[in-house]
Amino acid sequence: MLIRIFSFIVLSYLVMCCKPDVKRGEQLARLHCQSCHQFPEPSLLPHNVWEYGTLPYMAMMMGIESEIKVLKDPIRNYISLRGHSPMVSEEEWAEIKAYYLTNAPAQLPDTNSTKDWRLVNLFKPEVIEIPKIKGLLPNVTSVRIVEKSSGFLVGDQANQSIVAFDSQGKVREIRGNQLALAHVNTQSESPLLTFIGTSTQANPNMLGRVSSWDGQHVLLDQLQRPVNLLQVDLVGDKSPEWVTCEFGLQKGALAFWEKSGKRWIKHVISEQAGAIQVMQADINQDSRMDLIVLFAQGNESIVTYFNQGNGRFSTVETLRFPPVYGSTSFDLADIDKDGDIDIIYSAGDNADFSTVLKPYHGIYIFENQGNWKFVKSHFSPMNGSNKVLVRDFDQDDDMDIVAISLFPNVAKSPMEGFCYLEQVNRRFKLKSMPINHLGRWCSMDAGDLDHDGDLDLILGSLPVQEFPQGGFDPAWKTAKGILILRNKKR
Repeated sequence: MLIRIFSFIVLSYLVMCCKPDVKRGEQLARLHCQSCHQFPEPSLLPHNVWEYGTLPYMAMMMGIESEIKVLKDPIRNYISLRGHSPMVSEEEWAEIKAYYLTNAPAQLPDTNSTKDWRLVNLFKPEVIEIPKIKGLLPNVTSVRIVEKSSGFLVGDQANQSIVAFDSQGKVREIRGNQLALAHVNTQSESPLLTFIGTSTQANPNMLGRVSSWDGQHVLLDQLQRPVNLLQVDLVGDKSPEWVTCEFGLQKGALAFWEKSGKRWIKHVISEQAGAIQVMQADINQDSRMDLIVLFAQGNESIVTYFNQGNGRFSTVETLRFPPVYGSTSFDLADIDKDGDIDIIYSAGDNADFSTVLKPYHGIYIFENQGNWKFVKSHFSPMNGSNKVLVRDFDQDDDMDIVAISLFPNVAKSPMEGFCYLEQVNRRFKLKSMPINHLGRWCSMDAGDLDHDGDLDLILGSLPVQEFPQGGFDPAWKTAKGILILRNKKR
């Protein structure tokens, strides 16, 4: 009997010694995870997503050999991103893993967003068909209103085309054999086209470029998946430099380009991957334009680059988000009418390894408290929020917000594919329109398309990718590609 008791004690001791230390796992996670990005709490994802998606990806990035050997698709397809040497030991990794799996919830809270409020008498929907020059369902990657020419441009990745429309949605011109269009800059007389590469899918290739609209000149080449371009005078020579966001994969680049004769000279500001959007403002009123940049991969953040002159910048991390938030866009506006710039931000990318509906996806307002410090003042849930714009659409002298979703909850809140946040007495009413069957909205632009004194919207549909938990609307497979929301105020 004594032998049995002794054996049980010894066995229990051995089991306890072999069991990962969860408390130490948290300490290790906070130490190592925060070295690259904001610490992700276990509560941000359900247990099964941590176990089969996020943790295996983390292990690959941290160079954990035991996990790398058993990777499965689709994570195994990104094996080139693996860490060259382990960041932690196998024992330490087991403790980090145990911390997340012990504390992760079985599922996340409900994510319903849109209410019963209908947006009426503001926009008139007009469906526009994109010519299928290759016979394929349109796959719109970019739209842009070009007010100078009273029309708009559309990039269709599936048919490898760029289509120019007039203000009534009639085709003016079609260009075939094009790369995937990511952005159109309309600051100069002729548009500048930014191509991410052959596809928007993640890859390490350097096939991105910037071309002139006439198609005769490739102006910048061999870029790492560029997605945004801004023209701004950074060096004070009265002529604009070009700022490019190269989203990249493992590495990317935020850079400005200075013209020297017929060449453009590249000056890299940051090599961090994930630069997705850049805006300009003279924040400290020193007559030099500063850059505000959204990084949407890994270290998700909004970073401000204060212009010191002569191509030099001081860097301030203005806002930082957990790496599972899926940052997608931002806009700048004095939303509270107190005389300074506020930040309106959207989170909703759901195309990676944690494709579940997330209660923190949606539209955030960060109000400026002075000295370029911000506090969150508003949040509207919106599954899969992909783009946000802030304008006075209803012309009532305050700013309203429009947003689109690429990953809506089709079953429970299908109308959240398009949301309108109307500002009334400093509060926001969430509204929508029954346009959810007309497309799966991936791109959006605002402008006075018909020159009648109010702001219209163009939406582009990208219906190809399934989203298991959010569902898929079969009507998207027959979508025409483009929707004009023509403002009826004027």
